Amino acid sequence: MRKTFHDINGFPNWVIDNIISEVKSKQNQDNAQNSQTVNDQESDSKTVFMTLPYKGDKGVKLVQKLKRTAKKFLPPNIKPVFAFKSKKLASHFKIKDNTNTKHKHDLVYKIKCPQEHCLHSYIGEIARRLEERNAF
Repeated sequence: MRKTFHDINGFPNWVIDNIISEVKSKQNQDNAQNSQTVNDQESDSKTVFMTLPYKGDKGVKLVQKLKRTAKKFLPPNIKPVFAFKSKKLASHFKIKDNTNTKHKHDLVYKIKCPQEHCLHSYIGEIARRLEERNAF
């Protein structure tokens, strides 16, 4: 996974480390809540649920490899079940820069009466950029 996110998608290592840490923590919580024991006729088998973030076709291929590897190394009574959750990777960190206030548009504004004891005010909405509105 690290190779896919760093080499192919260009994510910085610290972002990958943070996401892996969060996903592991969440998986441990989910596994503790969702682990179920299924009684088979011949033996007790445990189903372990793992939820992974969806990463497109590359992620599906990665999960297929993970399933094959898990089958090789896990005891036969452990049955891993993998599921994708729809939370986007970008939801773990901010992907957009803040917009400068003068470039914001579709804003609601309030103008108070300039007279000292007047309690009146005007509330309006602008569609164009604030910088253009203030130019007048």
